[in-house]
Amino acid sequence: MARTRSIKPGFFDNELLGCLPPLTRLLFIGLWCQADREGRLEDRSRRLKKLILGYDDVTVEDVEKMLDALAENGFIIRYEAAGNTYIQVVNFVKHQNPHMKEKPSEIPPPPGFAPSQPRESTRQAPGRNREDTGPAPEEDKESPGEPPEPPQEPPEGEGDGEEAQEPEPKGEPKKTALERRFELFWGAYPKKKSKEAARKAFKRVAPDEDLFDRIMAAIGRARTSPEWLREGGRFIPYPATWLNGGAWDDEPFKGVQNNGTTEEHYGGRPGPGQSAPAPGGATRGFKRADTDG
Repeated sequence: MARTRSIKPGFFDNELLGCLPPLTRLLFIGLWCQADREGRLEDRSRRLKKLILGYDDVTVEDVEKMLDALAENGFIIRYEAAGNTYIQVVNFVKHQNPHMKEKPSEIPPPPGFAPSQPRESTRQAPGRNREDTGPAPEEDKESPGEPPEPPQEPPEGEGDGEEAQEPEPKGEPKKTALERRFELFWGAYPKKKSKEAARKAFKRVAPDEDLFDRIMAAIGRARTSPEWLREGGRFIPYPATWLNGGAWDDEPFKGVQNNGTTEEHYGGRPGPGQSAPAPGGATRGFKRADTDG
């Protein structure tokens, strides 16, 4: 079932996303509407073509290529779990505000991608918890892409006990924005080693929203690179090492193989079956910007 989602101005200013064809960007927006409250959905190209690009002259193969492009640029993760294929929108929880009546996700997360903490609801009114956020998605008549207006403060004494805000347990301080970003980083990074060292490195970097989006997009690209996939992830650096080296700004280079084809990868090591690039080989960088969705 399609759901109402929000779109931010930053979507149109994202240079990395702007390099993709218009229909690929439209497909990306459509994925948000098909995803559940954790940003997950079934990876079914034929069905997605019908639901999102039904009036466009594209084939199922075209949709496959669009999804691959979104995955290669770190906007989504395509994965398999329990014999089924799924899609995870990487920054969905950060940018979207699902309605409280949306049921929990029934789709398992990608391997190594820990479920993230939902961001604070922009629909939450003073004196209410995030469960009291207005009508259910089926009754929401606002235009897709526009965040609904926050509900008004209820009169004193109105509402039942289930809607009353529960006091926060003592001894459990609310996480800061930096701590929440670290947990998202840790969930997305495939090598779960030396968490405390990674936490210290993350605090030293202290990424703002724009830099954090670049870091997450870089992880999304790197986790599908030959370097990180080689020998079961043996060459994935420890997260603290990756952060201390500012590796989100690393540029992939083109390795020329014996058959004349090229392959991009990270870190200076060729992928399986590739010959090492000749010294002075061509390199190609790309811009990174904040990611919406």
